[in-house]
Amino acid sequence: MTILIVDDNLHIREFIKEIISDLDFSIIEASNGLMALSKFKMYNPEIILMDIKMEIMDGIETTAEIRKLSSTTRIIMVTDYSEKSLIEKAMAAGANDYLLKKELLKLKNKISIN
Repeated sequence: MTILIVDDNLHIREFIKEIISDLDFSIIEASNGLMALSKFKMYNPEIILMDIKMEIMDGIETTAEIRKLSSTTRIIMVTDYSEKSLIEKAMAAGANDYLLKKELLKLKNKISIN
């Protein structure tokens, strides 16, 4: 199984990789939404962990573009922002779930839920 980690912060990507390192996933990374879209097309990951606020293309726009290509890829928004309006926009764009970065240790449970 392939997982795509999308975040503009290298330290967050490294932390997420550390959390899920014992799972049997092939891990790819992107530092912005445009790069994520390109990597999605190349690798077709089953799960995407998507930051919301990024330069070039944000996570909500990227999620909407990925949803045009796949209805089955699981997209979990991983962000610092808990505003209800952002959560609603992310879910309307096609996100399957939403996780605050301060709750990253709960990530394994979110990934393993089918």
